[in-house]
Amino acid sequence: MAKRETGLSPHTKSPRSHKTAKRLVIKNTMLANKIDKKKSVAKRAK
Repeated sequence: MAKRETGLSPHTKSPRSHKTAKRLVIKNTMLANKIDKKKSVAKRAK
C-alpha cells in the first residue's frame, strides 16, 4: 500500500482478526488459481 503524503503509514487491519485470515486464504486460493490458469494456457499454446 502506498504511504500518505504526511509520511504516516495508512492504517492496516489487525492480522490477528479471523476476517483477515479468511481474506488471506481467499487471496492465496485466487493467486493459485491464476497461476494454474497461466500454466494451462502455456501448455495449450505449445
